Amino acid sequence: MAAFYADAAPLASRLSWDGADQLEALGTETDLLKSGVPAQQIESLLQLFRANVDHLNKLRAHTVCKKLGLVDVATILMADEEG
Repeated sequence: MAAFYADAAPLASRLSWDGADQLEALGTETDLLKSGVPAQQIESLLQLFRANVDHLNKLRAHTVCKKLGLVDVATILMADEEG
């Protein structure tokens, strides 16, 4: 859920009206609470994910490559991160 709110949700088209931001914040909080994130940690978790979207994308690519049997590509992706 945190990964979704870090990069996917902010890119989505959205309507705006009075109270929309508060409703969005309530939805985010509700989703993360249901996922087991303590209320006092939600903002810091979102900030951490948002600050590391590039690394998150490499991890996603690594996982997909491994599932497709592209182990060499997956290894290179993570080596680029370390180097």
